[in-house]
Amino acid sequence: MLVRVIQALIAAILVTTVGTASYFGGLEAGRRSVSLGASPVASAPAAESPTSLDENAEFKVFWEAWHLVDKEFYNQQSIDHKKMVYGAIKGMLESLDDPYTSFATPSHAQITEEDMRGSFDGIGVVVEMKDKKLTVVAPQEDTPGEKAGIKPGDVIVAVDGKKTADLTLLEAVAMIRGPRGTKVRLTIVREGEPNPLEIEVTRAEIKTVNVKAKDMGDSIAYVKLNGFAAPSARELSQAVKGVVDKKGKGIVLDLRNNPGGLLQSAVDIASIFMRDGVVLYEDQRDGKSIPFNVKKGAIAPDIPLVVLINKGSASASEIVAGALQDSERAKLIGEQSFGKDTVQNVHELSDKSSVRITIAHWATPKRQDIHQKGLKPDIEVKYTEDDFKAGRDPQLDKAVEYLKGVNQGAN
Repeated sequence: MLVRVIQALIAAILVTTVGTASYFGGLEAGRRSVSLGASPVASAPAAESPTSLDENAEFKVFWEAWHLVDKEFYNQQSIDHKKMVYGAIKGMLESLDDPYTSFATPSHAQITEEDMRGSFDGIGVVVEMKDKKLTVVAPQEDTPGEKAGIKPGDVIVAVDGKKTADLTLLEAVAMIRGPRGTKVRLTIVREGEPNPLEIEVTRAEIKTVNVKAKDMGDSIAYVKLNGFAAPSARELSQAVKGVVDKKGKGIVLDLRNNPGGLLQSAVDIASIFMRDGVVLYEDQRDGKSIPFNVKKGAIAPDIPLVVLINKGSASASEIVAGALQDSERAKLIGEQSFGKDTVQNVHELSDKSSVRITIAHWATPKRQDIHQKGLKPDIEVKYTEDDFKAGRDPQLDKAVEYLKGVNQGAN
């Protein structure tokens, strides 16, 4: 009877029911960290049934170990069959030795789905794991986190009394998020404060700010893109069109610390600035190389353009930056990018957990070798800890200086 119950449980979890477009990993989190999404795919075929797998010698070993745990493990109350199945799936994917092929529990899968949608219930604070410390990158404007006084550089050492040091980024984010109107208590260590701070924040609906723009003077616009979610291309198009309508003479597109997102969003965003050509090639497992071409209808194909990149620019950010660099449409300024050239499909399983599977590699139009190397900027400019503390941004300063020089040359 137990075997049948376990078989039913595994069947319910292992059967893939929905194929979804995927994304770069970052919240993957925290890094934000974020995996490169592929083009929309059809629903995956159903997994082989546990009954037929039972007859396989390799799977027989799994059942032997499972039964031994059920029969002999001394603390029976700690046995959780669903956790055991999740652990088995995680172990199976980890055996492939690919950091971007992974499993997400239902709660963790929901986080990444919410990020792609662009809205969620939480406190509106961007965080990352830095040296195993949950560190605040920045609070979004006009959110509960900002209003509560959370600042960039704050280290969240506990959430509702639970220490964050041993958590993954997704685990920590899952604890901070929650239904709007509820409260979460954060224990924060802040530089210059002798004792930890206790800050209670009431959660609210948070709408992700994908695009921020400002005028740098001399008809030069600065546009920051934070991610490649579903609304990103539309929002960036609106911002860029505003610059073009005002007869702007240059755009700085900031992709620093942008971990990526949807592949289609990357193609759409590159197409804002390019008339024609290839955005990327997708090299598939069967040896085929599929070109993703520029979409027609470029909004700003001629305005002078600089793209800012750094080590946090990954996946979709590298697709856009690489396409613009290879086509000589833009200059890259900053530091070497992250170097993620793989493509993933994300599949939702029947219990709302998900598996992310690497299906291909992608390449820039000129096939630069960026694997674990990243894109090399045309003009390298470092951004130091001292710059951050002093509120300086030498990379942005260099971009503005470059565009002013281009405009003077044009005159």
